[in-house]
Amino acid sequence: MSSAAFIKAEVERRLLHRFPAEFGVKGRPALSAIPTGVAALDELCGGIPCGALTEICANPAFSNGTTSLLMSLLKTASGDHFCAFIDCSDAFNVRWADASEVQLDHLLWVRCQEHEHEKPLANRLNQALKATDLLLKANCGFTLIVLDLQDMPEALLRRIPLEVWYRLRLAVEQLKAALVITTPLAITGTCSALVLRLHGGEAAWESTADREQPHNSVIEEFSIAIEVNRGRDYKKNVGAARVHFTAARSTL
Repeated sequence: MSSAAFIKAEVERRLLHRFPAEFGVKGRPALSAIPTGVAALDELCGGIPCGALTEICANPAFSNGTTSLLMSLLKTASGDHFCAFIDCSDAFNVRWADASEVQLDHLLWVRCQEHEHEKPLANRLNQALKATDLLLKANCGFTLIVLDLQDMPEALLRRIPLEVWYRLRLAVEQLKAALVITTPLAITGTCSALVLRLHGGEAAWESTADREQPHNSVIEEFSIAIEVNRGRDYKKNVGAARVHFTAARSTL
């Protein structure tokens, strides 16, 4: 053994009883989580992990499923905590949120706007990413931060460098907050602690026909399948399990 290695080993041996935590094997700290409000999903993955990035991705045709899951999550989180919703497409439905019992007085709604003489979609995306970065760095006390990109074109999202997600992941790891990103396709890679893929299911229709409009009908409820692709232990667990939940129409 070299002299340097011998000295290092001797120092660690003498200090071990005084500072055991510093010289022991350190495991990954357990993450607290925010319940989604969907019992089957919470039982499977333990909720949305805090201090980590979660990605919820779904085909745009199933965007109602993503929105329903977000409303359930916001309802749970906003009851006792403050939340932020970065709305890249300026499509957040306040009436739906209110009907879903989201505490709007605990919700910061960041609306991305179009600017003249600039590419509208690219400008909105840039605003959304900057707003998310700012909220994470400012540490304003939000327990849940949602970055909604589900209506953005796939081609535009694919241009986002992986380093952007890596920077957001590092920022959220310093906080107790949960960062949730909704996308039409999986784009955050290994930066996500949890990836949920939503798939469409069966829908139940209710007829609203009358004499003037005899063929009208509305969706009464629809089911969504959720595939958990990565667990909270950061290890790949593709196709681990699937859960289903049903969203019903609310009468305002």
